Amino acid sequence: MQNNKFDKIYFERIVRTNDTIEYYINIYAQNYNEENFFQNAILKDACLMQLINLGEYVSKISDESKENSSIDWNTIKAARNYYAHAYDYINWVRIWEVLKLHLPILKKSS
Repeated sequence: MQNNKFDKIYFERIVRTNDTIEYYINIYAQNYNEENFFQNAILKDACLMQLINLGEYVSKISDESKENSSIDWNTIKAARNYYAHAYDYINWVRIWEVLKLHLPILKKSS
């Protein structure tokens, strides 16, 4: 039960991280303009770093808090590990899909 007190903090950080990514995309990719995203290396790197942070927060949430959720927590954690070590092998099309399609779902569920 002790971990649950910290879980609230990590869930708040997940929401805040999601909000940060949403802000970056709205401002710098002009409301989810895919072409603007792909052309902006700084934006891509910033969003990727936020995804890595998000995955790190997910890894710290207790199993008890993850139990009755429709979120695939293991995939988020695995994605974080891949992104953190893929270096030149990042698939930016896939990152865009995560940002546009999956993060809004995570935000609603957090």
